[in-house]
Amino acid sequence: MYQGLLTAHSFIATILLTLLVLSVGGAFIKMLRRSTLSYRYLRIVRYTLILSHLQFLLGILVYFLSPWYNYWKTLSVSEILNSSVYRLYLVEHPITNLSAVLIITVGYTLHNRQYRTVKVLSRVLIFYGLGFFLLLIRLPFYSWLN
Repeated sequence: MYQGLLTAHSFIATILLTLLVLSVGGAFIKMLRRSTLSYRYLRIVRYTLILSHLQFLLGILVYFLSPWYNYWKTLSVSEILNSSVYRLYLVEHPITNLSAVLIITVGYTLHNRQYRTVKVLSRVLIFYGLGFFLLLIRLPFYSWLN
């Protein structure tokens, strides 16, 4: 069960990163071209939000079912925080990803309240871009290569 959830978590992460590139890149290009919003683009932004929440829920399941979680029982907090690998998987990755999902959610909420195209695009560009950045800095890319 754990391995299946971990595979789904990695697969959805790839799709989420692609949608974030489309959302942030689309906002940047639309701002440069001063083009109007399309339903297709707004759907991409919405699907990005939905998938980020789904990814976080899967991440919570993976976190509590993973063998990494057992280290909280066997090691002290100082041992976990002094090890870069334990700290990444047990502290940094979950907290940073929670922050990223919260920032994306705030960005969606704020952009949903705007009626001017420039305001909508700037909200998506700032908040989704910041969430994308946070996700990128704490993803364990090297574990995907194994």
